[in-house]
Amino acid sequence: MVDVNALIDAEDVPALLFEIDVLCGDGDWDALEMVAQRCRDAIDRGRQLWPVASHVDYRLALEAPGRWAASVLERSSRFTLGPLTEVAATTHTWAEIAPHLPGAHVAAVIAQERVLRGEDLRGVPGTGPGVFELPMALAAGESGHRLPEYRAHDADFGDPVEPDGIEIVEPGSGAGSGDAAPAAAAVRDLFEAWTADSDGSCVLATSASSAACAAASVAGTGSGALRMAEVDAGTALVWLTWAGASGGAHARRRGGATGRFQAWWAATALAGADWPPGGVEPLSRVSWFWWEPLPRPAGLVCGLAVEDHRSATSTAVWAVAPP
Repeated sequence: MVDVNALIDAEDVPALLFEIDVLCGDGDWDALEMVAQRCRDAIDRGRQLWPVASHVDYRLALEAPGRWAASVLERSSRFTLGPLTEVAATTHTWAEIAPHLPGAHVAAVIAQERVLRGEDLRGVPGTGPGVFELPMALAAGESGHRLPEYRAHDADFGDPVEPDGIEIVEPGSGAGSGDAAPAAAAVRDLFEAWTADSDGSCVLATSASSAACAAASVAGTGSGALRMAEVDAGTALVWLTWAGASGGAHARRRGGATGRFQAWWAATALAGADWPPGGVEPLSRVSWFWWEPLPRPAGLVCGLAVEDHRSATSTAVWAVAPP
């Protein structure tokens, strides 16, 4: 190994990053952890090497075996490409990382991240619904999640796939009635990163008419045309999870476990179901619709609506995070 201390004293970040690549390629995880510790010690001496230390944590979470990956999960991930729990869960199964996890809360987060990636953890010791009170396997129709792809030096965060059966809808007249309490608080919590840190907006409205009328009202299009498709509750959860996991256009990404919790919480409120729902069935008692206005605004957008035939009302959600 090159003289890491000399590189640290010189604050030679490109050379340090190159050395990190070499150590990852060699699988020398102990040496990689040593580099991170020496960078942290240098920070206390005024060296601006926090990006290097954070990058080492990221690479350990992403590429190292479970013992090393688990060792970084309680460290700050403010400057990494995503939450380290999500990064580690991308490349480690529950069985690989579970024996090394540092505590119950981290274990609950990792378990939910693995559930999002298709693991069925029902009845597996050490998981349980825990702090999230969520199903420990994907619900029916909840399998289309658009999950991030983390790589050594970048990551890909994409949008979910648009649903089938999209039609152009002319909603006609139908006034909305403002906030859709009690769902408003849950939905606004889900989109907080969009609204608080990405200059975005989140609006809800109810209507005594169709979901299309509620959607047109909340988007401010009046009776303008919408792109709209009826979807199942699982698809609605996919879109809400994507929105809740993201940081909008500019904010810190919150991760899939947080996104899934926020999605189930908001969907339960929109469906008027009890918490915890226990499964997708209580959410399927209302009709769900994906929608967006024409023309579609730039940036990240998420439009969903529900028709509750029991109360003869519809509720629409429209959130935007401009680029």
